[in-house]
Amino acid sequence: MFRELRDLIIEGLHLLLLYGFLCVCAIEVIAIFIINAPQNRPEVIYHVTNTTQIETTTRELRSIEVCNRIDGCPIVKGVCETCQIVKR
Repeated sequence: MFRELRDLIIEGLHLLLLYGFLCVCAIEVIAIFIINAPQNRPEVIYHVTNTTQIETTTRELRSIEVCNRIDGCPIVKGVCETCQIVKR
């Protein structure tokens, strides 16, 4: 008789633990859905305004001869052979 009563109590405890575990899982699932629910945020509206165009002037590039040698350039027939022409 005591064995049957003990088995009934143990089986009841197992069912109670299972019921508690299922309740905790259900609460966690509900919390996850509430946390990830979309929030009502105001819609951002962008206004397009007309702007005036800035007129730019064209600049001409100047060419400058740059010598890479320290001791100077050898000039042959009025032309430096080692200078580079750089546009700025």
